[in-house]
Amino acid sequence: MKIGIFTRKKVFDKIANIIASIVRRCEQKKCEVLLDEFLRSMLMNSYVRGKMYFGDLRANRPDILITIGGDGTILYVTRYFDFHPPPILGVSFKSLGFLCEFPLCDLLKYLDDIIEGKFCIIKRRLGKVVLGSFRDYLLNDLVILSGSHGKLIKVKVSVDDHTLFQTRLDGLILSTSTGSSAHALSAGGPIIEEGLSIVEVVPICSFSTFLRPVILSPNRKVSVEVLSGSCMALLDGGLSRVTLKAKDKLTFRLSRRSIKFVSIGKRDFYRKMTERMMGDYYLDGIIKF
Repeated sequence: MKIGIFTRKKVFDKIANIIASIVRRCEQKKCEVLLDEFLRSMLMNSYVRGKMYFGDLRANRPDILITIGGDGTILYVTRYFDFHPPPILGVSFKSLGFLCEFPLCDLLKYLDDIIEGKFCIIKRRLGKVVLGSFRDYLLNDLVILSGSHGKLIKVKVSVDDHTLFQTRLDGLILSTSTGSSAHALSAGGPIIEEGLSIVEVVPICSFSTFLRPVILSPNRKVSVEVLSGSCMALLDGGLSRVTLKAKDKLTFRLSRRSIKFVSIGKRDFYRKMTERMMGDYYLDGIIKF
């Protein structure tokens, strides 16, 4: 089996010894280890002794890609692989990581099960954004915000050419079910269970006080027309962005493409949801006040 390992440079110094231990365990299990250029140079120079060769992460596609960090690392790596990554095993480090399977301290404990194929695959559909010649994908959400600090934007939102609402607001979130636990949740949207393919429309501080989040079926196309002002559309927390001017129309819908995630069943959806909502009150699987 080929095991890929990916992390961000900013956390490497804090977890270098753990990554080296993972590499040694994979070597003992006769697994090929694939790393990005940064990790390859750092580990071969400082942390791993002896005769050990690392394949290139992008040139030689691994069977499983272990990401160490948080949800932001997973969002980044989907773009690193141009939205065709290997099955991702998310491992959290100093963050909750709703997309992560377990914390870094448990990785060595479960690594043998992963190498032996004792896991299942969960698919999460991507969203597709189109604005003129601009085309891009996202895993979480699209957030539209005013280009002028402190000013409302006026938009018209349509579903399959039927007007849903027209109003002034601070911003608008168009989300996949995966993104429902991110910015959309903070803006008052619901958490959507894993496995459901939906489109979520969440207004941010609308001038229309009765406007609420809307859940749409997966085959719907959402159009956003800017009626006045300028806006900035941020995809997946700003990993990609595009400017919208008055009269521009952006469309959002679910793509047929999906990202595969590795799950070993140690941290199910409901536990993640409880941890996310309760925060520091949720300790050792017990809600404490």
